[in-house]
Amino acid sequence: MRILFLILCLANIVVAVVMIRWMPDPMAIHFGHGGLPNNFASPVGYAVLISGLVVFFAVLFLAMPWLLRVLPVSWISLPHCIFWMNEENRPRTTRRVGAFMASIGAATMVLFLLMQWLTFQANRATPVQLNMPIFLCVFTGFLAVFTTLTVRFGLSFRRPKKPGEDHDGHTPQT
Repeated sequence: MRILFLILCLANIVVAVVMIRWMPDPMAIHFGHGGLPNNFASPVGYAVLISGLVVFFAVLFLAMPWLLRVLPVSWISLPHCIFWMNEENRPRTTRRVGAFMASIGAATMVLFLLMQWLTFQANRATPVQLNMPIFLCVFTGFLAVFTTLTVRFGLSFRRPKKPGEDHDGHTPQT
């Protein structure tokens, strides 16, 4: 998944740079109510902005497993953190976090690619206007993927049950 994430990061940067050739100057880079443009930039400025965001997210998402290894456990917020961050479980935890962040990163980069496509279409239209029905479908799809991945991630950090315990480590009173 990390390789897919990195490929999608690179694809976003390439698309932003290639778009420079076909975009008006200034081009609409943000859209408000009804898909009408409310912020403009030069095509080069847009490419720099998108590339900067992509690099920021790439560094942020790829650094998470490393951060789990170097930060104090008291700074880490995971379900059953003490259990999952002990020396025995920490390698498995960092692998899970790395896989999750790569998945979320890939979904985010797909969202960026689709938003660039919509921005390209909007700037080529007369009058300039974002296709709101398609935007809402794209964004809703991203939210559904994000929510599903996040719930699965949280559930993967339940504490394994010992015989006679519930998932919180409590032994039922008889």
